[in-house]
Amino acid sequence: MVANYKLTDNACHDIKSHAHAMLDNTLALRAVGFPLNESQVIDGIFTPEQQDALKLIESDVYMSNTHTIKFRAYSGEYIVRIEAHVQRQWYYLRNENIMFNLAALDDNLAEAFQKWLDENLTWARKVRVAKELVTAFMAHGNKYHGGSMASINTRWPELMVVPLHMTVPWPERARSIPVIKRTEYGWSETEMKTWNWFVDNSRKMEIVGGMLVGAQTLSTIKDNSPATAKVVDWQVDPTRKPAA
Repeated sequence: MVANYKLTDNACHDIKSHAHAMLDNTLALRAVGFPLNESQVIDGIFTPEQQDALKLIESDVYMSNTHTIKFRAYSGEYIVRIEAHVQRQWYYLRNENIMFNLAALDDNLAEAFQKWLDENLTWARKVRVAKELVTAFMAHGNKYHGGSMASINTRWPELMVVPLHMTVPWPERARSIPVIKRTEYGWSETEMKTWNWFVDNSRKMEIVGGMLVGAQTLSTIKDNSPATAKVVDWQVDPTRKPAA
């Protein structure tokens, strides 16, 4: 038994990376149920005439023989970059700037696609914030984590689900924490840098902790639908007019 395992640079990296993977798995779960099949994806990107023309083109602008199609779509004030995986091989625009045409879908499908996109973008934004928080907490130089398993358990107890979810020897390290005083390993008002970070982020830590607690129950997500998709990135629409 290893009492109160001390965190090295590599240990901090391992915990951070595994927490990120757990959060990514929640993204994969949210993405299940993409409402379009591959033909509907293609129809929303290219007109029939363009689809025929693309089959004749070989250039730096287009890439062939791929099962991955990248495009963009609007979600509120954001332009969202989406990556779809289909079973057949298609050409796609290499610059990834082509916009999805909702008018190519019937009303029910358009509504279903927009709902999927809005919900996945909302969750992807939450996951990005969660990852940033975990990264900051586990950064070895910051010392927010306190330097040991006991200090993580005291300062951010929900984060302990991460080493418990990892492979040997991490669960043992997490379970081997001795009986400790919170004042010995907890947040200290005399350490102003770490205390201020805790005050600024305590509410976020509760929320992200809940996300990780939920993520620990997930196995690897498999989606065998004809087409699957995920939100890759997003930016504020530069053409959007500021609110009055």
